[in-house]
Amino acid sequence: MSVKNNYIIVSLYSTVFIIIAIITVYFPLWLKTSLGFDTNEIGFLLSSIGIIKFFSNFLIISKIKNFNYLKIAMSTLAILVILLFIIIVSFQPLLSKPLYMTLISFSLLLFAPILPMTEAVFNISKNRFSENYGKIRLSGSLSFLLTVLLIGIFIEQYSLDIYPVLFLAASFILLINIIFIKNQNSSINVLGYKNNIKGLI
Repeated sequence: MSVKNNYIIVSLYSTVFIIIAIITVYFPLWLKTSLGFDTNEIGFLLSSIGIIKFFSNFLIISKIKNFNYLKIAMSTLAILVILLFIIIVSFQPLLSKPLYMTLISFSLLLFAPILPMTEAVFNISKNRFSENYGKIRLSGSLSFLLTVLLIGIFIEQYSLDIYPVLFLAASFILLINIIFIKNQNSSINVLGYKNNIKGLI
């Protein structure tokens, strides 16, 4: 794998964890403060999405046959997440709460497979996966911690209204990273995914 592709994959992995940090730490606060969701609604929304996405990840990834399909799938999901979030923010006064919850749920479900897909990209691109996975994962963990710290500073400085801007900026960076991943003629072994989901059930 080339040095350039190395940096792109590290950047991709870091960006995924930046978005995970934005969603995990500040998304519930934004739902409550800016969109008027109560605690029960936020809890129900996030917990139900967590259960559904656990199984949807296997179903989505099991349909991807090779690396180029994987890249197309990741790009498509990133674009859909961006479009949905723009709709959510732009048409906030016009949308009912049930429709809001539906759009938010759908956007979270679309983002859910991005992390396992990113790990699949690294697995295919790196010959010594087991030796280097810890290093690449560390970049994600550091990105998570720094994002939580920096966004806290931004929100304190500019208020929670800046949240949509930060989310969309991170999502656009994610899309750019996906686009610049080098294409490879590699197949993806989906048998493991199918066996794992059967075992879990």
